[in-house]
Amino acid sequence: MSLFLHSSSVLIAPTRQDRDVDTLSVPSIHIERPTTPASISSQSSEPLDAELWARHSMSLDASSPTLDSSSIYSSSSNSYMPSSGTSSSFVSSPSPEDDSPPDYIDTVQLPDVAVKYSFSSTSFNTMIVTPTSDAADLRSKYHISISMNCFTPFSYITTIRRGGTGFGVLVAQFEMGISSESATVTIKDREMEIGSVLKKVAGSRQAGSWLWIPSKKSKALTWDCKSQPFMCHSLTTKKPLAKFTPSRHVEQGEPPSMAELVVSPEGQNHFDDLLVSLLIIERKRLAPGKNKLVKRLFN
Repeated sequence: MSLFLHSSSVLIAPTRQDRDVDTLSVPSIHIERPTTPASISSQSSEPLDAELWARHSMSLDASSPTLDSSSIYSSSSNSYMPSSGTSSSFVSSPSPEDDSPPDYIDTVQLPDVAVKYSFSSTSFNTMIVTPTSDAADLRSKYHISISMNCFTPFSYITTIRRGGTGFGVLVAQFEMGISSESATVTIKDREMEIGSVLKKVAGSRQAGSWLWIPSKKSKALTWDCKSQPFMCHSLTTKKPLAKFTPSRHVEQGEPPSMAELVVSPEGQNHFDDLLVSLLIIERKRLAPGKNKLVKRLFN
């Protein structure tokens, strides 16, 4: 390296080796401060001062402009605030009345014509009651499941729930089978012996007439099972409520036969009672053996 003196300044002339070093490209390192605490994992090697970040966030919040919520929510069909042109720093939450689901009775109209329902199995121990394809409302009406009493393995519990799943509102539950205890039915948390609400008034167990008298006398009804379809009438008004056609035995190669229930407009208000009574009657009617033997075995 050579030194040249020029007046009072000292100039250092670069040598060839120095010029070669200057031509080397040195990569630059750019350190970017994170904008949020969640982004510090890969953008900076410097530790983040939590207290400094908190003060920085507070200063940003204080100096940030107020959002116009009316312009944001007025374009949505589900907005909670009308478009009034005024600014607000927050959007008010809906009231409990607005957030509550609609009442089933108020929003669903009972059909004014007779509706046909089918009993279709969904698993080895469940079936659903569903309107046929020509009905206006095709949602499942009831979910029926069977379970075993673990303490009495020959006694089975039938559970009826509203809707098409096993999570619907409980309608009724009854237990029947080979047991020393009496058969019981539970409706609205009230347990009763089946013999006190369902009585055979005429005919045999396979082809007879039955009387259903629940705690609410206006829901009392009769079933005439002497011939198919079985007919159900109101005990007080004598109006027809429903007719039931059991599934029939099919030969090999024939399509499966499903049980069908046709409910009249008047029967919609008695649907719970006519369904529970029908399931109990079918359980009794289809039990094997002679009457005396059945009485000795089944409760």
